[in-house]
Amino acid sequence: MRYDGAHMGTRIGIACVVLACARPPAPIAPVPPVEVDDPAARAELVAPALDGYRAAFTISYSGARIGEARERFVSHGAAAGGYRFERTERIIVRRGGVAAPSFTQVEIDVDRSLTARRILVRRQTGTLTTEFRASRLVDGGWRVSHGKASSRLVDGAAVPSTLVPLLVAASGAWPGRAFDGPVLMEGAGMAAARLVVDIRDDRRVAHGTLLTAAGILRARALLDKRGFLVSAGGEKGVASRRVDEQELALPFDPPEIVESSALKVAGSSSGQGGLHLLVHGARRPPPVIPEIPEQSVTLLPGGAWDVRIEQATEIPGIGEIHERSTYVSQLLIDDLAVFSLAPEDSLVVGRGDCTAHAIVLKKLLEEKGYETRLATGYLLGDGALGRHRWVLVKVGRRWIGVDPTTEQVPVAPNLLALAVHGSSLDELAFVDEVAFAGLDAAEVRHVP
Repeated sequence: MRYDGAHMGTRIGIACVVLACARPPAPIAPVPPVEVDDPAARAELVAPALDGYRAAFTISYSGARIGEARERFVSHGAAAGGYRFERTERIIVRRGGVAAPSFTQVEIDVDRSLTARRILVRRQTGTLTTEFRASRLVDGGWRVSHGKASSRLVDGAAVPSTLVPLLVAASGAWPGRAFDGPVLMEGAGMAAARLVVDIRDDRRVAHGTLLTAAGILRARALLDKRGFLVSAGGEKGVASRRVDEQELALPFDPPEIVESSALKVAGSSSGQGGLHLLVHGARRPPPVIPEIPEQSVTLLPGGAWDVRIEQATEIPGIGEIHERSTYVSQLLIDDLAVFSLAPEDSLVVGRGDCTAHAIVLKKLLEEKGYETRLATGYLLGDGALGRHRWVLVKVGRRWIGVDPTTEQVPVAPNLLALAVHGSSLDELAFVDEVAFAGLDAAEVRHVP
């Protein structure tokens, strides 16, 4: 089973670092209040100035609408700190021809200076409902919890990413460094990263750089004269624009994202047991994966990739690995509409895509004492390279590829790895955006 790569919820979460806030309604007071000189006093007036903010957005992917979002910021008697920011989001795409809706609700309680005190994220994808909570500890740090998974401690300086645009606007969006600090990505399961926002000299363009455990991501937004976002995104990937509330009711046809993210492969294989491909138009360096010696990707003069993948040799004594892989394949029902980055969630619903299969197998093998990694890349099938994830297991001094989704132990030479990584949320939430960057327009053909 192939998947769409960077899952749409995660993509929206990354984009919302700069997409989450558009121009405020006219009645909102200037932010920050210009008549107050004392910085501490000005900070205390930020939230009151934003009280009553409301916004509606359409969200698109490569030009096709995929959903909408609503936001509001209000004083709230039950909110820790006295104010609450709310964002509700609906995304609908097709994965393998099947409609895959997801619904996300974000609540952030803040004080008068817009410092977050509590975060709640509820998300439903297919039959899976997940809930993430972040609460302040006595020392000011964050405790992030999720279902049955162990809670984790996060730097108390981390800011919910959807608040960053409001903070940037509240600072006046002056040229230079507008924000630089840790963030929690609500749309990516509270994954942690570091965000840097720079404002251009004309104060009309903001550049966001997200430093993650998987690599660096970048985004660009246009601002109005008060520092609020006007538009963000382009023809490729996720984009958002502020609209009148009535426009959200307009119907749209959800796009297919599995097939649209696949790379067609021209020609036919030599049929000699290995895989030999040429990739033209890749706007990134070729992958170097020392854990997979069977794979070689060389950069040719002119920029093309020469991809050669040989059949892995059989390794004796891997019966237990084969057994665990078969168990996971039978345990989880293939379902592209269910998305999870936590093995506990996948086990609860008993279904999922290749990510679910891979993270569950990784967990089970680690419980048996094996050293494991995840591989993200492409699976060749039906004349195309589709995005895929599988497991690497260390046996002796060698790593072997294991794919519980296709029940291959070791894997056949039809997998092209782009990245090898761990299964922490901070890695999984962003690795797809990093691994597949620069390959959306690549052209691939078999070498006879």
